[in-house]
Amino acid sequence: MAKTAEQFLDIILRTQCCVADMAYKALKQEMFLKPDRVSAFNNVRFLQSLLRILNRYYDTVYLLQDDGCLTEEEIENIIQETKELCDHCGCCTDPAAIRKDI
Repeated sequence: MAKTAEQFLDIILRTQCCVADMAYKALKQEMFLKPDRVSAFNNVRFLQSLLRILNRYYDTVYLLQDDGCLTEEEIENIIQETKELCDHCGCCTDPAAIRKDI
């Protein structure tokens, strides 16, 4: 399903917020030497790499009006993966609240 530029930007902003929240939680786990701290940092790194892909796709398709290298299905899979990771953190649910700080 094709997304508008605003919908896609909302996904990127939510992912950015989630990365920050997950990184903070991972740092707290590291500080208290929690057993799952390594997997928390791995999740942060993975989500950061997905965010980089989404930002490049947004720049290419929506700003440059060019066809991206990835198919629509691949982007949808990446969005699904970010949603699965971000649903566990429980932050950043309102796009308007995220945008007011920008």
